[in-house]
Amino acid sequence: LSGGTLSGTTTLSGFTAASVLFAGTSGVLSQSTGITWDDTLKRLQLYIASASLEMLLQARNDNAGSGIAAIGFNVASGAAGDTSVAKGGIGFERTGVQGTGRLALYNRTSTDTSNFTAADEKVSILPSGNVGIGVTLPQALLHVGSSSGKMVVGYLSTDATNYQRAAINTAAASVEFAAETLGTGADNINVLLTPAGTGIVTSAAMVKAPSYTVGTT
Repeated sequence: LSGGTLSGTTTLSGFTAASVLFAGTSGVLSQSTGITWDDTLKRLQLYIASASLEMLLQARNDNAGSGIAAIGFNVASGAAGDTSVAKGGIGFERTGVQGTGRLALYNRTSTDTSNFTAADEKVSILPSGNVGIGVTLPQALLHVGSSSGKMVVGYLSTDATNYQRAAINTAAASVEFAAETLGTGADNINVLLTPAGTGIVTSAAMVKAPSYTVGTT
């Protein structure tokens, strides 16, 4: 077929059912063995039968510097005034030779009409295995950073007043370990470590237990 139009039902022989056809550089149609069409779900699918790790999809950015190859996620509502943009994604930034680099997760919190950018990075994984949350170049196996200096680990039950929180706060040149029940207005346990010569190490009263004070000798 050259310069024509296909209409209605056209059957092509010599091809596997559900395979996707591509036109090569010479214009000859060929079929893909890894990309197929799911006629029930009406979707393309990547397929291979293997017991090993197989790369079925590659996002490529040809850049000798520090380019980022990313895949975005767009969940649109279709409502009036709701712009269809990608607010989240996964990207890989080249930082070394032979394409080595770091993996990043992006999540844009702004309700504007823009896609996510490199500035919306929330999680970073270096080739060394270091993972950063809130920091792009983690300096430890797990490096958590925030503007407040606080890392919180919590458990939420069905009763909001029984929310248990353990916090590690490194702000204001001190280290604080706190365990509290939100809604009570007070810490169950609180330990504050201050720099040498500026104070003592203290522990507030424990709920339903004797109070303890740890001081310098």
